[in-house]
Amino acid sequence: MSNAFRMKNSVRKGKSLVIMLTKLMTNCRATEAGSVSGEILIAYRRAAINGDSHLANIMEAMEKQTKALTTAIDRDRAKSALKEKNAARHNHWRSLSYQLLGAVHHPATEVQSAGEKVYHVFEKYGLALMRKSYSTQTTLIRSFLMDLSEPDMQQPIELISGCTERLTLLEAAQEEFEDSRLKLQTARGKERKLVSATRLKQEVVSLVNKQLVVHLRAMQQVDDATYGNFARTVAKMVAGTNLQVKRRRKKTEKA
Repeated sequence: MSNAFRMKNSVRKGKSLVIMLTKLMTNCRATEAGSVSGEILIAYRRAAINGDSHLANIMEAMEKQTKALTTAIDRDRAKSALKEKNAARHNHWRSLSYQLLGAVHHPATEVQSAGEKVYHVFEKYGLALMRKSYSTQTTLIRSFLMDLSEPDMQQPIELISGCTERLTLLEAAQEEFEDSRLKLQTARGKERKLVSATRLKQEVVSLVNKQLVVHLRAMQQVDDATYGNFARTVAKMVAGTNLQVKRRRKKTEKA
């Protein structure tokens, strides 16, 4: 932190340096709000401020909201991961289609015949499979893989270059998708009411700005010996998060 920043955001009170508590910027990311609130909770426990029931209530509410925000962020990440896993199985499905079409037009008769046999099975499902719901895609891909596991399909598959490897990759991608979806469903099942990370972030920011910052500003003036270190720690944490937001905004403006 620069000397200019310290001078701009601090004032002298007797022999103590009182860092001005600024409010957390409302356009911070959910992850940033969750991170700074978590750090504030740790700092509060270390401060061991006793006898302030109002502050204790604020921190209790913050702990509850921070946990809810963390859960919502994890859920959003699980959703993103699921989309990536779905895209991966789409890539293998599409690649298999090209592979089989290449075999169908292969100059070698036996490869061409093998390609026609396997592609005939693939055609029952087709590329339209990728436009189905997650559950339907899973059912159809599993059904397709079972069709190709039949004894009479093994030789044709072996004759098509790279087909066995592609099917192995498709099956692995399907299993990864199912694992990812199970994690998301488990996360959802633990929550009675789903609240978005954006809304929870707003609640955390509001609690920090309208309750914690206001209370610490007042109490630091009254009793710096008790509240000073904690207030200064919170001020640095909030200032650090705000600096991240400002830097990101500048990068966006330059772009």
